[in-house]
Amino acid sequence: MSRALTLNGMRASDVSIVHLESNEHPAAFRQGQVDGAVTFDPYRSQMVGAGARTLFDSSQIPGEIVDLLAVRASVLEKNPRAVQAMLAGWFKALDYLERNPKDAATRMAVREQITGDQFLQALRGLRIPSRADNLKMLAGEQPSLAVSGRQLMNLMLDAKLLHRKPEIDALLAPGPLQKLPP
Repeated sequence: MSRALTLNGMRASDVSIVHLESNEHPAAFRQGQVDGAVTFDPYRSQMVGAGARTLFDSSQIPGEIVDLLAVRASVLEKNPRAVQAMLAGWFKALDYLERNPKDAATRMAVREQITGDQFLQALRGLRIPSRADNLKMLAGEQPSLAVSGRQLMNLMLDAKLLHRKPEIDALLAPGPLQKLPP
């Protein structure tokens, strides 16, 4: 939200923030309790269906918003094969989604309680990083995730969402990805 406001010449004081669970966004919008929401699909699609317009999305700030998998260092040490299997499964699922989008979407949509077509619609505009993309974000001299992580860290420190600076580079763990076959 902070970035959306900044990019549009606004400040947090220009809006009233209402804290809701994600699944409450569409109903709150339909009932006029909120004028908008920082949300994601399937809730974004439900709000659009109720007359909302998308004013900002993460495609306007590439590389700044990244979903990630975080595990404790002790888990990596004690269960490296389980972490490897999970990562291998993730990339296998992405490959299946690319090769069989309708079937994959139908299977995944069940969890979101939407149709397969709605799931595919929700994926439009999303960029799901490959193994190579992930390695670029996590490894090398200047991992891109460390750069964007520092920007986010500063935003969160300014907003008092963090109490101290985390060691961003120490949080990145490219090892399990590097051990997967290309």
